[in-house]
Amino acid sequence: MSDEHTDLFEGIRVLLAARPNARVRITVVEIEGEGTSASGSAGSTSPSGSGPSGRLSPAFNIQGHGAIAKAAADLLAQEDPVKYQALQQLMLADTKQDRGGTDVDVYAQWPDKMKYAPGPDGALGRARKPDHYQDFPHDQGANENALPAASIGPGRLLAALDEWTDALRNETDPEKRGTALAFVLHLVGDIHQPLHCAGLVEPTLFPTGDEGGNKVWWDSSPTLHGLWDEALVKDATAVAGVIASITQKLDRQAYAADLAKKSFQEWAEGSYLKAVEAYEEFLAACAYIGPATRTKNGTTTNGQLYARPPAKYRRYAEGVALEQGTLATLRLCDLLKDVL
Repeated sequence: MSDEHTDLFEGIRVLLAARPNARVRITVVEIEGEGTSASGSAGSTSPSGSGPSGRLSPAFNIQGHGAIAKAAADLLAQEDPVKYQALQQLMLADTKQDRGGTDVDVYAQWPDKMKYAPGPDGALGRARKPDHYQDFPHDQGANENALPAASIGPGRLLAALDEWTDALRNETDPEKRGTALAFVLHLVGDIHQPLHCAGLVEPTLFPTGDEGGNKVWWDSSPTLHGLWDEALVKDATAVAGVIASITQKLDRQAYAADLAKKSFQEWAEGSYLKAVEAYEEFLAACAYIGPATRTKNGTTTNGQLYARPPAKYRRYAEGVALEQGTLATLRLCDLLKDVL
């Protein structure tokens, strides 16, 4: 059974445990291939839970985080065995047993999984959704070369990283410290995904922003944000290969200029500039079709439909994602050295 199926059935187990007397029928549908509509017509409806390639997959926001955390922990073991042992002891002391024992990759995935969990964990996960992103506005067609002064929307990624890092450094309660570790591992990945740090603004199409590419669509279900979420790790079968690719690129001298930037503000600026390029490359390659609506879980969302991105754009996104994933690995390793 693949990791993504394990995650799925673990989620089902948690839901059933919360409703012991319920009579439930569960149907698992796995969708293969690109979206179900090749016409690009407006007014399409998104299959619930489908990713940018039409698959029911965990995407970057689950598997990519695990890959970065595992690569960072392996690097920590090589460069600072004492801090690596401190990391292991922290996880062993955690009294919350569903975070994976000493599997750092499971810890890194936990904050996203909790968004859909029942009980207090789910309440925390949903309350902390704004921690995962911060949309700094990019004006369509503009050639920005610095981070805007203020972000749009409720995202608070920079403040959240400060808070969770302080908790990891100073918290004495084992479970609370385990929670802080999970969020630090996770949010370092988020801040290096370019579309977690930017939102496209255009007076007619996106007057209040496109929510980091979540309202830029094509076909029946894909989103620009989803394409970038999947650019590092497409599915569970790719995780080992991505970790190997990151490990091969872990050259501190090659990333020296980026590693000299220590603040989360500087990290976000680097990702924002990558996002500006990502948006402009997309808009140059993909013709605008028109407004569209999608309905998911009874909620209708308005967005804008474009032509499907060409393979060249996807390859470009994959290259950027690998570079960003490698940089995130190095920075996460250094952050762990500092706070543990």
